Amino acid sequence: MKREKKLLLLCLALIIVAGAAIAAVKFIPDEEVEEAETIEVCTIDTGTITRLEWSYEGESLSFDWDGMTGFDVELGGETYSVSMEYSEDENAYLYTLGDASLELDDLLDKVEALSREGSAEGAEGLEELISFSFHAEGWADVELTLYSYDSGSCLVEINGEALAFTERSSAEALRDAAAEALQAE
Repeated sequence: MKREKKLLLLCLALIIVAGAAIAAVKFIPDEEVEEAETIEVCTIDTGTITRLEWSYEGESLSFDWDGMTGFDVELGGETYSVSMEYSEDENAYLYTLGDASLELDDLLDKVEALSREGSAEGAEGLEELISFSFHAEGWADVELTLYSYDSGSCLVEINGEALAFTERSSAEALRDAAAEALQAE
């Protein structure tokens, strides 16, 4: 009888261990890191945009290009104030920095090409890469700031609120385009 009891206890222990292993596999989630998903909603030629409007967490943000008077760019410790005005004759915006005319369509295309990758909630204390402050008549300024985050991404902040990450290569291309266009003057 002793041998039967030992075998019975051994089987019972084996069943308990097997049950615990099965429970661990089923009820403990995998610790795989989900890759950030980039979703492109639509692509629009920047020359056709006259007004931007969107909502985020119950707040609306509108921006009318027709009333835009210019923007400031903070880059490498310097601030560049760009004036802009729409030319009916050329059917395009004209950009000036002081007395110099600038070609900034490529730069603004890069601003609009920034894509959103995941949430940046809680990210702070990072080094500023580039900052824009857009000005329009009758509207509050819209401030867009990009911060270095890690080797693959940058933090996007709008009006002081960290919203999302974007690809570091896109942010660096934007910074380089701004440096080329503004610091050459």
